[in-house]
Amino acid sequence: MIKRFLLTAFSLMLVSTASTVPASAQPRINQEIASNNLGTTQTTVRLSPADLAHFAYRGYFKSQSIKGYGSLIQDHNTGKVSAKDIVQAAVNTHHLPASTLDDRGYLNAVDNQLRDLNLH
Repeated sequence: MIKRFLLTAFSLMLVSTASTVPASAQPRINQEIASNNLGTTQTTVRLSPADLAHFAYRGYFKSQSIKGYGSLIQDHNTGKVSAKDIVQAAVNTHHLPASTLDDRGYLNAVDNQLRDLNLH
């Protein structure tokens, strides 16, 4: 009987936690998209390489022909998508300044983040 009670309590705790987290957490890129739709094309926030890689992984650059999730990892591994392609997509959508395309350190960091995603 105690096992049953604990299992029920644990299940309820998981369900309540899972249902409240997505409602309260809006990805930073969505906030940036909203702010960029206010009529300005200026980029005010620079995404970190880790954020950029994760947003690409989640499919936020699908409109820029960059697939998400496993397809992104496969395309990166086969050379169809590079870190520069993802940075270009972020530049095109006004999430990064164009000068980021010339920042080798940033591009290398995005590339490393994509490799790390492949390992997980």
